[in-house]
Amino acid sequence: MPKICFIEPPISFLRDILDPPFPLMYLAAVAEHEGWTAEIIHMKTIEDKLPEADIYAVTSSSPQWNTTVKLSERLANEFPNKWKICGGAHISAWTEDFYKSKFDSAIIGEGEIALAEVLRNPTILKTSKLIKGTPVKDLDKIRFPARHLIKWSEYERGIMAGKRMLSPAVSIITSRGCPYKCIFCGSHCVFGRRVRFRSVKNVVDEIKHVLNTLGYNGFNFHDDTFCVSRYTQFCIRHP
Repeated sequence: MPKICFIEPPISFLRDILDPPFPLMYLAAVAEHEGWTAEIIHMKTIEDKLPEADIYAVTSSSPQWNTTVKLSERLANEFPNKWKICGGAHISAWTEDFYKSKFDSAIIGEGEIALAEVLRNPTILKTSKLIKGTPVKDLDKIRFPARHLIKWSEYERGIMAGKRMLSPAVSIITSRGCPYKCIFCGSHCVFGRRVRFRSVKNVVDEIKHVLNTLGYNGFNFHDDTFCVSRYTQFCIRHP
């Protein structure tokens, strides 16, 4: 069975790691559905050991980009015959930076549909340097994040009372996209400015899935603008 390794590069100025790489869990779920073995590596340092894989898929924000370029050079040296893909907010906003790295291809924008197409037909990577991601119209069709690939004991996110943790917490979203134009945010480069919502049932089903599989009852909502819809807020509070 072919293997894809998803990598979150380190951020040098962060000491505490609160959350696992949430977007990579979504992509790992796509890979498993397509018949690939998926592994998620959350690097603490650029020297962390990396496993053998057929494809390496690296995500990066702008604060991570300089380290990500160094990681691309390391991957090119250690795994010269394996395909290296980058994606995430930085490369979606500053596509020209791709050519300053050693990655073979980049997925720009939302990754689920594009990644599925690549995994079904990896020869796409040999003909396309830059692959434009397609926004998912119906968020209910996205598979739940592959949380089973994460070692949750390594993370510190929780529902807190002062310094005391009442319950560990996992990330979840109810929507994608944001209609606003804040100059400090690059979310629209990945998810666009049109807000798409999950159904209340789909969100509740995921919450129940987390309760049944992880036993966690704390949730950290990662929506770009959780308050953009009063209707959604009402439904989340009153399912």
